[in-house]
Amino acid sequence: NLLGYVTSNPYQIFNYTSSGSLSAVWNVRSDLKATTTGAVQFNKQTVRATQAFGRALLAGTGSLSGTTSQFSVGQTNTDNKTLGIIGREELAWRDRLFLTGALRNDKNSAFGQNFGSITYPSVQGSWVISEEGFFPKTNLMSSLRLRAADGRSGRQPNFRDAETYFSAQTVTVNGSDVPGIVVGGTGNPNLRPEKSTEDEFGADMGLWGQKISLNVTHYEKTTTDVLIAVPLAPSLGQTTTQFQNLGRLSNKGWEYTLTADLITTDKFGFNVVATGSHNINKVINLGYQASGAPVPPIVVNSDQQHRNGYPVGGYWEVPYTYNDANGDHILSRNEVKMGDTAVYFGSPTPTHQFTLSPTLTFFKNFRVSALFDHQGGQKLLNLTSRFRCALGNCQEDFDPNSSLADQAAAIATNVSSTDAGYIQDASFTKLRELSVTVTFPQRISRAFSARNIDLTLAGRNLHTWTKYRG
Repeated sequence: NLLGYVTSNPYQIFNYTSSGSLSAVWNVRSDLKATTTGAVQFNKQTVRATQAFGRALLAGTGSLSGTTSQFSVGQTNTDNKTLGIIGREELAWRDRLFLTGALRNDKNSAFGQNFGSITYPSVQGSWVISEEGFFPKTNLMSSLRLRAADGRSGRQPNFRDAETYFSAQTVTVNGSDVPGIVVGGTGNPNLRPEKSTEDEFGADMGLWGQKISLNVTHYEKTTTDVLIAVPLAPSLGQTTTQFQNLGRLSNKGWEYTLTADLITTDKFGFNVVATGSHNINKVINLGYQASGAPVPPIVVNSDQQHRNGYPVGGYWEVPYTYNDANGDHILSRNEVKMGDTAVYFGSPTPTHQFTLSPTLTFFKNFRVSALFDHQGGQKLLNLTSRFRCALGNCQEDFDPNSSLADQAAAIATNVSSTDAGYIQDASFTKLRELSVTVTFPQRISRAFSARNIDLTLAGRNLHTWTKYRG
């Protein structure tokens, strides 16, 4: 901007936490131990901020006081408090069978005034079945623990979602500007937290004399009373949306962790840690409006929507087809045919993730380790390319040597504003870290009056393998 401008947005964020607990351990019987715990937690987050803007900056100055026009000021003041009361009972029988039950009651300042507090129960148990006499003693599976859990948790509304409030607005009356107010937010006195119920089943195994350990977990999580910004009719004279507890979401999948000490000798060691997960999430039901009609698909932005039966925030775009009819390798607008309605293009979140961390050790003094990370199944809008092509400032707008697919994407964006050609596969594999560590002998460490001395050379985010073009 030739006139220059200054923005100043100082923020102060205060987090206060306080907790206290009391536990008692006692023996119900000689082979049954109980642990009783009571706790109280208090959390408070306060944000204080001032936003200021001015344009037409006086030459030679760099502060807000040097601006001369288009002044704008604002403030942010939020305050969110949570009080939690927790009770937990743990039972351990012969150090092989464990059972835990807990209750947590939360009161949050962002709940609606017609809603009090909420209680979250949970129960979990595990059985070290390999300690039982009937379990076959083999080197193939040296230990086995079975576990299961069921619990409920929640997420409170954001600050002021439950309250109707007003914002200042300049109003022109008889040719003069006077202060006025408009509705800043339409509250909901019945607003309550989202509730998530999750079931987990898993096993922890020790294999080949504990050289390999494998942890496997299956989970199914259902979230109800999802906080959804429901559109309001303009005739109400309020804001465009109001938060309501309507939706129902589902998440289910598997998680794995494998640790293997493949080689362990005095001169050489090789260890591998691998983790993996697979998740499927979808909107089960967006709920119903006060009129009884289903809540229509919710548009997050021009490219993403919440729709029943599809992943949260999925990409939806109007599709198109193209055909280079004359074979000149240059697409014209009439060679790109647009579809009628938006269709699903993919999930914005990964459906599977894997990490692999191998470690090599030489003579116990040299260690080389790496971390590979893979995330796949997600799509991402390449907004950089889309922005350039929408302005006619990209190669495919002018160069006949660019691919037909790229030319079609640019034409479709300009003809109907669809971003279908820029929703790209965002799967990637990344070399997160590579490090070399030298451990000095004890005699050298003692010479520096140290117990241990390690020297590490590490690099992070060294390379990424991906088809994503953004």
